[in-house]
Amino acid sequence: MTIANDSLVTPQTHLDQTMLCTLDVSEALEDFESEWSSKDPRESWVALSSGPRGEHFVVEVVVGGRKYGAFVNIDSTRNYISRDCLERLRLEYRVQHLSRHVASTLANKERMVVSDYVKDVVCTLSYGGGELNHKISFLVSDDLPFDMLLGMYYLEVAKPQFDWDKKVLKHELPDGRTVRLAKYKASRLFDSYGCLCASVFYNYYKQNQEEGMYLVYVSEKGKAVKTPPEIENVVTKFPDLFEEPTGVVDREIVHAIEIIPGSKTPKERIYRMAPAELDELRRQLKELTKKGWIRSSTSPFGSPVLFVPKKEGSLRMCIDYRGLNAITVKNAEPLPRIDDLLDRVQGCKYYNKIDLKFGYHQIAIRPEDHQKNAFQTRYGLYEFVVMPFRLCNAPGTFQHAMNRIFHDYLDKFVVVYLDDILIVSKSVEEHAQHVETVLSLLRQHKYKVNLEKCEFGRTRILYLGHEVSAEGLGRKMRRWLV
Repeated sequence: MTIANDSLVTPQTHLDQTMLCTLDVSEALEDFESEWSSKDPRESWVALSSGPRGEHFVVEVVVGGRKYGAFVNIDSTRNYISRDCLERLRLEYRVQHLSRHVASTLANKERMVVSDYVKDVVCTLSYGGGELNHKISFLVSDDLPFDMLLGMYYLEVAKPQFDWDKKVLKHELPDGRTVRLAKYKASRLFDSYGCLCASVFYNYYKQNQEEGMYLVYVSEKGKAVKTPPEIENVVTKFPDLFEEPTGVVDREIVHAIEIIPGSKTPKERIYRMAPAELDELRRQLKELTKKGWIRSSTSPFGSPVLFVPKKEGSLRMCIDYRGLNAITVKNAEPLPRIDDLLDRVQGCKYYNKIDLKFGYHQIAIRPEDHQKNAFQTRYGLYEFVVMPFRLCNAPGTFQHAMNRIFHDYLDKFVVVYLDDILIVSKSVEEHAQHVETVLSLLRQHKYKVNLEKCEFGRTRILYLGHEVSAEGLGRKMRRWLV
């Protein structure tokens, strides 16, 4: 296989051989290659390589008024479009068949067949103040994990320049000006396929300030994940565990706020809020008061409140405890090492994940420390009687409480990281016993569980960002970008 080695496009040092997905295409492309009669029907490939730090070039392409993401790749001989994208464009009627199927071998030894192509798709690439229009022909792939891939057949005609620092393509216009093509917005790319290497995903994630990430497992139609009946029978014995938590529960573990001797009380100011934020503040104050978690205060302390928008558009109330945390004696209670926890759960067959509902708010604050966590608002001064978020020692207190409850079973069939409780077992019968033991302890200590976030009797589960199964950590997946 020959790799393009144009230093203008990709310095040899930027080529990552571990990211190549080879694709051998035979001479069955005579019909398709008639458009490029000057090209030899030689061996070709699809090789997805990266620039510095694993970045890739993804440009925004408009077809039929809709925006799509196209990977631009010098190591792919031809242009490809996914069958799914073609159907969304409603261009199935323009698909033509190759004279014979093209058998392709991916890097993981799987076979892929290309049998169709589509000619002269009008693609619009925009730049600041204008547009470029190209008629591009594509091979149609059922297995392409993104909308489009533009290879050398496009690049040799369009002759764009690669800006490795900005991660953009540049085009020279007839008047001599050089313009940057619009990049494809990351969230739209994820909506389409979400096929990115980890480093690219992380950079896009930071760049767009997403509120959260989710991993979704896709099963074949009709193969819904079912909880084993043995586990369902156990869970139905504990309906009270799934009620809404309210009030203050008297427990052995409470949260304490120790102030460094000689410290001055922080002087804080109320943050300015928009009308919509004030409405949300009033609503949340009313709800927290009704639950019995906050009350009016006369404290000399008063941390400010602000709102952070969630991804779906709602507002999350946050208390800026930086002033209080700066004068608080730090607790040395350690959190478990995630790698140690993951070592403990391997080799099991059944997994059960339990999530506590408003876990921090289910732990009381020591009465003499109520005033210290007070927060000031447009509608008055309030204080929590339960543990709020963002106090510097709160994670340690919560972990200590969980360790005390499950002490006899930790690292045997229970691992706990804050409010994420994982039960592991080697048989379904054993799993039913373990689940009942854990739920009984939670009932005994009067904790409430978030049923919507629980997973019962799974053979594969996501825990602390890692997929865990009987096969071990992670899963083997065919990847075009690694």
